Amino acid sequence: MAPALILALVTGMIWMLPRSIDAALIDPFWTIAKFITLPLFLGLPLVLAWGQMGPILKGFLKAQSISMLLFLAFLYTHSPVRLCNSYLEEDQIRLGLGFAYVALGLIVVWIAPVFVGTSETHEKDGKHGFS
Repeated sequence: MAPALILALVTGMIWMLPRSIDAALIDPFWTIAKFITLPLFLGLPLVLAWGQMGPILKGFLKAQSISMLLFLAFLYTHSPVRLCNSYLEEDQIRLGLGFAYVALGLIVVWIAPVFVGTSETHEKDGKHGFS
């Protein structure tokens, strides 16, 4: 589990760098590398490791994802200069707002089960009410 998780996290960190984003737009080699490494080195290892993780580690990764998205949203919207040379300043601000919307969406999706709850635990126990 740990090697797969480390591979996924390192891949994600590399593709969050503005330098990697610029390179993927300019150089065809980087573009191909992006479409190969994101699913194979980030998505697949994360899916394989997710089932073996405990709830605390899952919660930590969810919280880290949300905080990183919000940090990048702040960085892209408040930076006085362009961080990625291939994008216009307005595009950078739109990307920052997109990061903020995705973070807010993830907060809603990941927090909703806490308030809604599921009936799986009652069905397993054979109880279907308040008894």
